[in-house]
Amino acid sequence: MKITMMAAAALLLAACATDESAVNDPQFRAGYDAGCTAAHSAREVQSAMMTGQSELFRRGFSAGRSACGDNRLPER
Repeated sequence: MKITMMAAAALLLAACATDESAVNDPQFRAGYDAGCTAAHSAREVQSAMMTGQSELFRRGFSAGRSACGDNRLPER
């Protein structure tokens, strides 16, 4: 329940940070989903996923990564 509420709050904050049409755009949603999936991946993986993507995708990716817990262990 706590994770669901945190995810909802993060999505709401992401929506506040961008205009509503951007949040509903398929590129933003695809980026958000990819960022959420990659939240615990190495930075190299995240960087590769964003290479060549649109600005809207990258904004969604960053929002998804933040919402889904970008709290990886430091790389050694």
